[in-house]
Amino acid sequence: MADGENMAAFSITLSFSSSTSLSLYLLIDLLFLIALITSIFDRKLKSLKNFWDYSLFMKILCISDIHHLEDMAERINNICRREKIDVVINAGDFLSASSARRILDSMQTKTFVIYGNWDEKIVSNNELVSVLSNNIELFKDYYFFGVDERFMSYELIKEKARDMPSERLIFITHHPPYGILDLAWSGNNIGLMIYREFVNEKRPILHVFGHVHESQGVFMDGTSLFVNAAIANTKNGYIVKLPELRVTKVKL
Repeated sequence: MADGENMAAFSITLSFSSSTSLSLYLLIDLLFLIALITSIFDRKLKSLKNFWDYSLFMKILCISDIHHLEDMAERINNICRREKIDVVINAGDFLSASSARRILDSMQTKTFVIYGNWDEKIVSNNELVSVLSNNIELFKDYYFFGVDERFMSYELIKEKARDMPSERLIFITHHPPYGILDLAWSGNNIGLMIYREFVNEKRPILHVFGHVHESQGVFMDGTSLFVNAAIANTKNGYIVKLPELRVTKVKL
């Protein structure tokens, strides 16, 4: 009788131990699952942070290579009013200082402009216009970095942007980066390698340029949007919505 009771007690103990072990494993699995879900949710929240940050909402009109087309000023202003544009980026090549001044003095929207390869002097009395020459200007939580190709080097570009957050850095050059929207009529890529090295390393949210008229367009590479905004051939500009990087082509 004692043996039977001992066996029963052993079975109960074994059953209890097995049940306890199973419950412990289930608890560990549950805690692991909670930690995993929390981690995923946290990453999602971080990735959506910019989208829900209304201070980062911006509509940008990208243009370049106006080439004496002074009637573009009125068209640009009309588009800015109609589309509620926050910023105009002009990547250079007015062809003359007088033409540049007349166009820029007419701008009715905040405008960032850089020198093109044909521009010797760009000045404007318009307080809405910022001529960027290897400097950075903060506007509505975005850093606009305009390169003056007459006086630049990779070391200078890299140092200027060293502390700038990639997701809020807008890079403006006249020439394209090598291999991106830089195919000339000759069939050769004529972009600059120093720009390609910089964007590969820094990953700015937006890079606006021009110069190669025949390669106007947009290209997405990871988290960076590239816009060749040369309008000389097509009279098309591009509206970029940040932070979602939505692009709309617009006739000027």
